[in-house]
Order: sequence, then structure tokens, then C-alpha cells
Amino acid sequence: MKLFSIELEQAVRGEIFLPILVNQTLFSNVLIVGQAAVSCLDYSN
Repeated sequence: MKLFSIELEQAVRGEIFLPILVNQTLFSNVLIVGQAAVSCLDYSN
């Protein structure tokens, strides 16, 4: 029973950790694209 609760806890941590990781990756990609767009606009003006 103890082993099951440990596995369950790890699964829950994974469920929480994975979306955070995905969100951070998406957010950093958005920042990179945003900076590139701004520098392109600055360059064209």
C-alpha cells in the first residue's frame, strides 16, 4: 500500500510538473518570437 501511494504521489507530481514545463517552454518561445518581431520592426523603420 505504501508503494502504491508513493507511485501515486510521483504520478501527481508528474501531472503538475509537465504542464508547468510545457508552459515555460511556450512562454519562452513567445518571448523569443516577440523579441524577433520587435527587432524586425525596429530594423524596417
